[in-house]
Amino acid sequence: MKRVLPVALMVLLAFPVNAAAETLTMERALARVYTENPSILAARYNLRATQELYPQAIAGWRPRIAAEAGMTSTHIEAGEFNRGDGATTKSATVSVEQPLFRGFRTLAETGAAKQRIEADAQALRQTEQELFVRTAEVYMDVIRNRLLLLLQHQNRDLLARERESVLARFGAGDITQTDVRQTEARYASAIASDAAAESRLRQSEAAFEQVTGLPPDAVLAMPSPSFSFPESVDDMVADAALYNPRLSGLRHRQDAAEEDIRVARSDFYPQVSAFANHTKEYDPQPGLIDESEASAIGVRATMSLYEGGATASRVRQARARASQRFVEIQSAETSVRADILSQRQRLRALEAEIAAREIEVSAARYSAEGVREEARIGDRTVLDTLEADQAVLEAESALVDARTGHIVTAYRLAATLGMLTPQAFGIGEADPAVDLYAYRDE
Repeated sequence: MKRVLPVALMVLLAFPVNAAAETLTMERALARVYTENPSILAARYNLRATQELYPQAIAGWRPRIAAEAGMTSTHIEAGEFNRGDGATTKSATVSVEQPLFRGFRTLAETGAAKQRIEADAQALRQTEQELFVRTAEVYMDVIRNRLLLLLQHQNRDLLARERESVLARFGAGDITQTDVRQTEARYASAIASDAAAESRLRQSEAAFEQVTGLPPDAVLAMPSPSFSFPESVDDMVADAALYNPRLSGLRHRQDAAEEDIRVARSDFYPQVSAFANHTKEYDPQPGLIDESEASAIGVRATMSLYEGGATASRVRQARARASQRFVEIQSAETSVRADILSQRQRLRALEAEIAAREIEVSAARYSAEGVREEARIGDRTVLDTLEADQAVLEAESALVDARTGHIVTAYRLAATLGMLTPQAFGIGEADPAVDLYAYRDE
């Protein structure tokens, strides 16, 4: 009645629900999430909408061309000095206005648009990484719960055989009713634990299908993350400062807020533009001639002298927003550093735990076999055998938890350092939507 957790199962595959199920890798699951997950698709559309800020901003450099047409009917009572009696005038006007100086508003709006596009590009990256981590979590949850269910099946079957053996020995008078009851209790507990493990597996499979959109009946290949993490915490923090999308996005939003201050201050400056227009009228008032034409060209400047303090208020508001972004960056940097320390420590602890658990499993299996042999010759009780079997189950379950937890923690740390990109898994190219100038001429 020897129990062995298949080593190949731990290293290669989590068992399938049916033998005909296909093998699914972590990379394929991530690729499906990258192309199909609604949260990522929504973030892409949000980025494309934000991109339109750029052509809107650079429009401030370009002329405005307008056309106007109208018809006016006028009746004039004839008087002593009035020679016309009115007419129905038809007119058409074409006008052009070219901004020359807007108080540096166009420069600031263009800069702010670029920064907001970059910020939303980083928000897209953050959404991708969060979904990749979530995919790794549900993927490994399914593997862990399948393996734990397998262990529970093995334990239940082992106890069923042990129960038969105990009943036979009780019938022969070798053991007491207490031994039988202990075995019955342990067997009933195994059945309950098996049912609970089955329930947890079904829940994890449902979560897996919800996140990935893939059926949960596939064979899941055990991933082997190959992330190359910096050795020191300071190097990790430095990498996160450069590549963590949350930090990068907040810095771009602060830069956009600084540009918004310049936009608000532009109302303190004069607005200068050149203009030209041409108007043609048929039957112009007061109805003395058949048609007329007029053209004009010039430069105009306007400057607000007093707006009730609204402009100054907008400047103060923009400055407060910029200060808010600066504080948010500081808070995020502290949070990211704490995440790095926590995940790095957990990764090292799990590595040590895996090594110890492997020794524990080996020793527990050897001990269980020894106790079983000693029980056959009467040197050990039934309870000793049951306790030895339980120790093996607990050790094997702990090893499964440690190995799957180590993989999930590696993915979390990689996301914190900004390493969890589609390109790292060969499942996507750089999104062309990130090109700031994609719509320059549209």
